[in-house]
Amino acid sequence: MFAHLFIEIREIHEVFSAGINICFPSMRKLICRKLLCGFMEKLKHLLEHWIEHSKEHTKKYEEWAEKIRDERPDVADLLMRAVEKFIEGEKLLEEAMNKL
Repeated sequence: MFAHLFIEIREIHEVFSAGINICFPSMRKLICRKLLCGFMEKLKHLLEHWIEHSKEHTKKYEEWAEKIRDERPDVADLLMRAVEKFIEGEKLLEEAMNKL
């Protein structure tokens, strides 16, 4: 995942180092726009993955809170508070993804 980002950053550096930003400014803008779109698509894909992954964990936390509620209501309450925070985080990630 990060290797692809590094390669694209290196490509940007190589393009700029070659002087294309001085000789062909419109091409530089096109290249930057294309790379930025690629970054945004990757980020959108990552956000989708992170949201789904978080929801899977959140469901497990909730299940465990219910399993231990009778024996350890104090711990179950803490788990449920964590569930609320994770759900809040998932909503923020979804909002970020929808803006892309």
